Amino acid sequence: GLEEEGVGHLPERWILIRLSRCVVKVRDAIDKYKFSDATSSLHSFMVSEFCDVYIELAKSKLRSDIKEERALATGTLATVLETLLRLLHPFMPFVTEELWQRLKRITGGFSDPGVPSRAYSSSPLNNFELQQPPDSIMVASYPEPCYDILGSENTGICDDDKNGATGDPGVEEIMADILGTLLLIRSSQDQFRKHLEPNCPFVLYIPHRLPYVRKALPLLQSQVKVNLVLAKEEEVTLGEKRTIVRAAEQSGVRVAFRLAYSEHIEEDIRAIEKRLNKAVTSEQRLKEQMEKPGYAEKTPRNIVDKKIKALDDFQDQIKELKAMVQELRALRE
Repeated sequence: GLEEEGVGHLPERWILIRLSRCVVKVRDAIDKYKFSDATSSLHSFMVSEFCDVYIELAKSKLRSDIKEERALATGTLATVLETLLRLLHPFMPFVTEELWQRLKRITGGFSDPGVPSRAYSSSPLNNFELQQPPDSIMVASYPEPCYDILGSENTGICDDDKNGATGDPGVEEIMADILGTLLLIRSSQDQFRKHLEPNCPFVLYIPHRLPYVRKALPLLQSQVKVNLVLAKEEEVTLGEKRTIVRAAEQSGVRVAFRLAYSEHIEEDIRAIEKRLNKAVTSEQRLKEQMEKPGYAEKTPRNIVDKKIKALDDFQDQIKELKAMVQELRALRE
């Protein structure tokens, strides 16, 4: 169940679920001869989830004084990496073979048989383990999805022995809230880095309907340099002078922090307005391109989807930059 120990293992559970979903997408694309879709799915998972998210979250475990924590992180990293090599092998045979041989020499194998089961106790994850890896990746079996993992995600991860309830949110939903909170903190810190009041903590209000995010505070703290403090709702909504409150739209998590007066506010406002004007211009050009007659019919669907996402990103950036300008102007009052 997802008790205190489960929260600590949440990133490992999450990345193994995402890995299994990647396997499903890649195998389905290959079966349909859509090789571009297969490589796109692999690239998206490897860069956006494995590298950008899990490896960063695993660093604190790799530095831990607790042997079991280090073993859990290294075992999960090796498990995901060797699975990715097998998935990539049809598309990059020589590179994956070289990496396979190097990993074998370094690790003597790819995963501790107990690591995946500790990360996700409801499933042994046999589909993700190579306890005795073949001499060559060419004769290694191609990964298959572990439906036990995907099924357990749908039924909830915190079983109630008393009434059999399985209404708790799934691992992916919980991680989405945690990662959204982390993004909120990091973006706030980056945007106002030069204006933050020295040694001022970031005060977090996490709604009571998100108990898992509250339990994940140590995980959040390990990923940022500012001091995080939990607060009640009324404490974080106070309209104090030079206090900024940012919110995550989906989860309702809010963060409050104080800004110090700076002599360079006007210069910073001009720099942000310059970025704002550039984003508005880019958004307008993209809109004009997509509104041309016949664009949707003549353009491949994957390109259209990328353009739609880029347009959404520009709109989010414009909204964010406008808010920053307003907040910095308020410091002059």
